[in-house]
Amino acid sequence: MTSNSEEKWPSQDGIDRSESFAIIAFMGVDHPTGSYLPGAGVSGFPAEVLPQLQSAVSVTISEFTDAYTWFSPPVEMYEVGPAVGGFGSHYIATVWESRDAIQEVLSAFGNTWAVFEISRRVKNRLDAWASTVKWPGTEAPITVNLSFPPGVLRDFCIEHVRRTYHPRAKLSAQWHVLTKEFYGGYMSPAHPTEAMEYMVVVEAGTKQYAYHVKGSAEVVSLGLRDGVVAADLPIPDLLPPPDVVIPRLVDDPD
Repeated sequence: MTSNSEEKWPSQDGIDRSESFAIIAFMGVDHPTGSYLPGAGVSGFPAEVLPQLQSAVSVTISEFTDAYTWFSPPVEMYEVGPAVGGFGSHYIATVWESRDAIQEVLSAFGNTWAVFEISRRVKNRLDAWASTVKWPGTEAPITVNLSFPPGVLRDFCIEHVRRTYHPRAKLSAQWHVLTKEFYGGYMSPAHPTEAMEYMVVVEAGTKQYAYHVKGSAEVVSLGLRDGVVAADLPIPDLLPPPDVVIPRLVDDPD
């Protein structure tokens, strides 16, 4: 298990996104033959994710502050490579490359809460759009699968601990890499994909909450350690659906 501070991570395009606020989207299809259906009528269809991702981010940012009503994030093709399970087209929206760029939003809403809530609303908007679309020439519903850099996953875990276990505690966290193979930089913390796996450890006093989490924000396991005492905890949904009301409990102390 490697700490986030121990080495420089490879990246296929030379960009280190490990601490950027970025959202990667990939269109899949719920069909028994697999997650990708080539064939007549689908040429270019997965690219429909691009304007939807851009719109979802823009509309969500406008809900946070009037200063960003004009905001339209760059959305680019994102190479993950067939060796790591990448089929079709992935697209990446880099919301902000550094947290300094979102200081107005963060000062108003808190650091980790803003990252969490923006991501959750973007996911819910893309899910709502996908629920209205069928794969061309079939009745198969599509899905829009998301993945995130480890710095964003860390923020999700902090927010889960805050709203579930310690609403007033001072929290700190680090992410560590579990994945061993980076395929020449086509997947790594610097070039995040849904296939990456991490251990995110959130500390609240003597308590440590250890999240084994995938790049897609799916939690594999959650454990608590307090001194010599250890216990398994219920596996959470880090990005709950829109019918779950998530209050902003306290200002982020970071």
